[in-house]
This record gives sequence, C-alpha cells and structure tokens, in this order.
Amino acid sequence: MKKKKLRPLFSAHQIQTMEKEFAKCRYVTESRRAELASDLKRTKKQVKTWFQNRRTKWKKETQDKGEVQSSEMPVFCGETGKQDFFATK
Repeated sequence: MKKKKLRPLFSAHQIQTMEKEFAKCRYVTESRRAELASDLKRTKKQVKTWFQNRRTKWKKETQDKGEVQSSEMPVFCGETGKQDFFATK
C-alpha cells in the first residue's frame, strides 16, 4: 500500500513571492520557474503546481464575478520579465 504524499505547506513569504510573480504574468518560463524554486527552497514541480492551481483559482474568481478575462494581463513572461504574449479572447 502506497503512502499518501503530504501536501507541501508554503510559508507566507513563499506565497507572497509567487503571488507577486503571478500578478506580473500567469505563466512563468521554465528558467524563471527554476529560479523561483531555488529562491524559495522548493522543487520546480511544486512551483509549477502552485501556478497551475493559482490560474484555476483566478479563472473561477473572474468567472464568478462575471468579469471578462483581462486581455491586458500578460500570459507568458520571458526571462527578463518582459511581456512576450498577451491573452486574447
């Protein structure tokens, strides 16, 4: 019988850092994800999963409020944090 993996608990600092990054863009590049993981002492997979879950939460929030998803919020950000691609709907 397999043991169930425990959910990682993120500190307030880790959440704040990732929320700031999410505010800039909803998707982070692989290199930025690795950088965040290293800075936050987490695995790349944990950071990737956090962003996936946060995007799902964001979509639910915007749909619940009846808001149109912002076409001005960058979807992808490059290594320098510049906006590479914008969401279009």
